[in-house]
Amino acid sequence: MREGNGHVPESGAWAGLRPEAKELAMAEVECPNLQANLAGCPCGSDDCSRKGKCCECVRAHLASGSLPACVRAVAQIVKK
Repeated sequence: MREGNGHVPESGAWAGLRPEAKELAMAEVECPNLQANLAGCPCGSDDCSRKGKCCECVRAHLASGSLPACVRAVAQIVKK
């Protein structure tokens, strides 16, 4: 998982990490819970390569300064 321009983010949660730690944190791995995750995934992007791969999805969203749909849904419940 890398930013759309092909490099590891340099800000936010990634600031200060050694390059090798960033590469390890951004590595895509096979998700053992993919089917269960897909069943409850509220993501509206059906063509997203990270859909159902929660660890990858959360890392990508945090790196871009946004929240994934599952976290936004919880935030809405907490606000009520």
